[in-house]
Amino acid sequence: MNDYDIDFYGIVPKFSFGNTGSIQPFFVYAFSDDASLGAKAYKWPYYYEEIGPSGVVDYTDFEEINLVTPGFDLDLNFDPVSLWMTGIYQFGAVDFQDGTDADVGAWLSAAGATANFDAFDIHDQASQNAPGYKKITNTVAYNLGVGFKATTDLSFKLDLWYAHLVEEIEAGLDKELGSEIDLSVTCKLMKGLKLDLVGAYLFAGNSTTRDVANHENPYEIGAQLSLSF
Repeated sequence: MNDYDIDFYGIVPKFSFGNTGSIQPFFVYAFSDDASLGAKAYKWPYYYEEIGPSGVVDYTDFEEINLVTPGFDLDLNFDPVSLWMTGIYQFGAVDFQDGTDADVGAWLSAAGATANFDAFDIHDQASQNAPGYKKITNTVAYNLGVGFKATTDLSFKLDLWYAHLVEEIEAGLDKELGSEIDLSVTCKLMKGLKLDLVGAYLFAGNSTTRDVANHENPYEIGAQLSLSF
């Protein structure tokens, strides 16, 4: 460790309830005496909204960092239904080289469920978080999806997402971030070789596009080949 590192200490125990589930609390402490180099490496723009003429965060303004992050993961299994829940809270302070400082406060709560019926599964989740950014103070997201295992080597997954803000970030913009549709296909080509195909399309809301005229909705198409042995 040296003064320019961002160092972490963590405790992550896990307690099981037999076949019923488990709970995993965790505690992480991050600190640095001079985070100007470490923050650039980790790309932490959400702690300090200082945008230069080029539109890039000036990470070298960081100095001392002290951040605490407690949380938990809870998993429960009531075959054929499984439930999960996650809670995270982060607090602390950041000092800058110009002598100013800022308090950090961010949190996340999320929960979901999955029901498995042989070749089909239905899953959903909801999450709410305040990422600690100066303008975006609270976001909520909902997900509903279905999976289908056509054969032992071929499966499909379709997900629908909707996200919105709790508070508007600019006057005149609605709180909608947008709706997204995701489709994934997983194919086992041979033993140890798997192909994943993914497609996603976002119907962007005003708080994503900032109501820019003639904006185009973003989309993504991807493929991943995995080899295991």
